Amino acid sequence: MNKRKVVDGYDAANGFKAELNDAGALIRYARTQSGYTQGQLGEMVGLKRAQVSRIESSENLTSSTVSKLMSALGTKVYLEVESDVDEEAFVSDLTECVVRFAIDNDLSISSAFNYLNNFGGVSFFRRYFHQEQSNSSEETLQHLLMVCRTNGGRI
Repeated sequence: MNKRKVVDGYDAANGFKAELNDAGALIRYARTQSGYTQGQLGEMVGLKRAQVSRIESSENLTSSTVSKLMSALGTKVYLEVESDVDEEAFVSDLTECVVRFAIDNDLSISSAFNYLNNFGGVSFFRRYFHQEQSNSSEETLQHLLMVCRTNGGRI
């Protein structure tokens, strides 16, 4: 089989580059260049042909699925993640939340951060940072507390 390397979605011979929303096309391209059918590729990674077809249509894509399929095809994938979150503002606001959470719950700052991190508060704050910026500190702390309780926290 003809196995051509496609690195970072780019094949020097054909100039093919893709972003994650185009990853299905990249997988299809790499599969056909490698000479595999959808069924053969599916067998290599434990998926059905229909699942591979949906993935090649950019349905149900995750970075781990893309990586698994491309790896099976002998290609490398490099993901570059861009965030529209101002990291400096995020760190500053998260620090303020952690300190306030520590004070309100009579915890050390380290214990407060670990609690928020272990029970999903930090992930929630990152995911909804833009929305939380428009809330008061009290509202944001209530949201973090609710998320942590939902995830098994007891404070």
